[in-house]
Amino acid sequence: MQQRILGTIFLLAFFCGTMAQMPSQEMRPIPPLGITLSAADRSELETGVAELGKEIETLKTELKTQPKLLELLPDVQIYYYAVYYALKYNEILNEKEIPLAKAQLKQGIERAKELRVGKPSWIAQTGLVVRGYVSKIDGSVQPYGLVVPPTYQTNLPFQYRLDVWYHGRGETLTEINFIADRQKNPGQFTPPNTFVLHPYGRYCNANKFAGEVDTFEALDHIRKNYPIDENRISVRGFSMGGAATWHIAAHHAGLWAAAAPGAGFVETPEYTKVKISDVPWYEQKLWRLNDAANYAGNFYNLPVVAYSGEIDKQKQAADVMAREMKKDGLELTHIIGPQTEHKYHLDSIPEINRRLDSIVAKGRNSIPAHIKFTTYTLRYNKMFWVTVDALEQHWEKATVEAEIKDATTVQLKTSNVTALSLEMPAGLCPLAVAIKPAVLIDGQKLIAPVVQSDRSWTAHIRKAGKLWSIVTPVDRAVFQFGSVPPPAIGKQITPPSLPLFVASSGNGSPNAASGVFQPNNGGVSFVLGGAPNALDFRKKHGLQGPIDDAFMDRFIFVRPTGKAASEAIGNWVNAEIERAIKQWRSLFRGEAIVKNDDEITADDIASSNLILWGDASSNKIFAKIADQLPIRWNAENITVGAQKYSAAQNIPILIHPNPLNPNRYVVLNSGFTFREADYLSNAKQNPKLPDWAIVDITTPPSVKSVGKVVNAGLFGERWELK
Repeated sequence: MQQRILGTIFLLAFFCGTMAQMPSQEMRPIPPLGITLSAADRSELETGVAELGKEIETLKTELKTQPKLLELLPDVQIYYYAVYYALKYNEILNEKEIPLAKAQLKQGIERAKELRVGKPSWIAQTGLVVRGYVSKIDGSVQPYGLVVPPTYQTNLPFQYRLDVWYHGRGETLTEINFIADRQKNPGQFTPPNTFVLHPYGRYCNANKFAGEVDTFEALDHIRKNYPIDENRISVRGFSMGGAATWHIAAHHAGLWAAAAPGAGFVETPEYTKVKISDVPWYEQKLWRLNDAANYAGNFYNLPVVAYSGEIDKQKQAADVMAREMKKDGLELTHIIGPQTEHKYHLDSIPEINRRLDSIVAKGRNSIPAHIKFTTYTLRYNKMFWVTVDALEQHWEKATVEAEIKDATTVQLKTSNVTALSLEMPAGLCPLAVAIKPAVLIDGQKLIAPVVQSDRSWTAHIRKAGKLWSIVTPVDRAVFQFGSVPPPAIGKQITPPSLPLFVASSGNGSPNAASGVFQPNNGGVSFVLGGAPNALDFRKKHGLQGPIDDAFMDRFIFVRPTGKAASEAIGNWVNAEIERAIKQWRSLFRGEAIVKNDDEITADDIASSNLILWGDASSNKIFAKIADQLPIRWNAENITVGAQKYSAAQNIPILIHPNPLNPNRYVVLNSGFTFREADYLSNAKQNPKLPDWAIVDITTPPSVKSVGKVVNAGLFGERWELK
């Protein structure tokens, strides 16, 4: 009885606090609210949407036996969704957009007709072309713009240079406006014989998180449809697009031929002038995820030409990067437009082009002899032929310097790294064939596997204590749940990927997962001999946190169907899931996949990060795994190690490998963690929570915070509490 009374008091406090706080929380909506359409315009647009939607559904059926044509359907759907969502979410922002919307529906119908008869003209079109792809993250159809050079012909055996151009901040850049601009504006830089990709980047997020993934999904789609030279791809942009260029270039420096950022920002604290004492320790540490300045040393591996206007406030970005690069002995090439504010100076443009054209003409060297790599997280773990597989401690600086000394020797110097792989694809290994190269790592000599006859080479190296050793691929990975629920004890499973590390030399000896290795059809299988929760979890690429990382791959919001332990918890959960669904659409321009807990299938568990809402009383999926997570939550308490928090007024938020499938995340009670107040500056769109947090729900959520965070932390490298 007393607990029910307390729950009622907390619920009243929650709603009263929320109501009292609302006036001070009014924020400029992003994107802005749309106009009220006339009855005639709304009717015409709704009729056009319905007509195009019917055409699309018909094509799905008619083209089932023609997969090559069916793959082009997103090129039609981009027009449908641009207008459909604008109507649904009131995002026609002014009168000028009404004829744009009508025109785009007509374009969609025209493409649908061409697709039906097997003559899609736009796939061979030169000039300005808008295309689309289906994102793995949420199944949304995302548009992108292309400038296709006039020299392009579908039958020519020629590979083209490609420049990626990141757009500036535009809070009115809805899909309608993006498509319209990409069909009339080639952009400021269109080099000859060059494709130019204009990513939508999922709107206005400086190409971070899902916006970052958009670049790579768009590039994958282009590669399937156009002949692109992998070694002549550059990244460039201005303002918010300059920030995106710094980010993408610094974090993925081994992928590009060159980078040309203009203006923008490269870090959070100096640019936003935040008062450091007001920022929690974990948020400061997680600045190291996105802030390009922390990765400045990676420009050892990538030519960069920066631009700033002399009197542009955003010159600060290049100045900071120059300072940070100098610490690694690098001197930034910085073109400065004299007495210029926030734009390109006309005299600077040809100088930037001259330098970039020269760099890209030479092309990227995919197997450089000398690499210097800096990272703070396994999310960003690869530089050319070096891949970092494990760290001593996340969010502290980790470095690898790798050098091919001669035809028989590779030298490595590392810090804060405990496992790595050296991988050179077929035809590209410069080491002597049919020998076992020596690997000198941190003063220790190892003998690596032989260089293969196809001139490929792979070596996996792991550190135990202070000693490094060469390990087999089985040692590096070893176990994956291949079915749901997990396989029965004793069932033999061949490990197909790399989810976990197991303490074994690969010779059949027992290991940390209470199982053994056994020969199996010429390979090695792992026989599980203990409970699934005895497995030795490790942080790895794509499974390293923090909470926001779960939204860079396919995810499903899982609604509870049961009753929460208290009314206060139920109301908090219901409000936050509705907010998360709405904000995903607003900021990342997709509709989150939402299912009830009793609708989750084995395929969902195998393919998706599960974002579980509710507690063990209300969410069936959470109830199955509650006792396998490092933070325990029952009706009375939340237990974090030796600390206990009242379950009557607190809720846990966390990310962890899903015990039902350790190759995917489970997240408890959270969408992406930055909130509405951070939408106003892209430099503030960073993680606000680490791997776990305890939130007091008697303090209502706000546009700045999920509520009162009473404790929070990062899991260790084995996903253990620290």
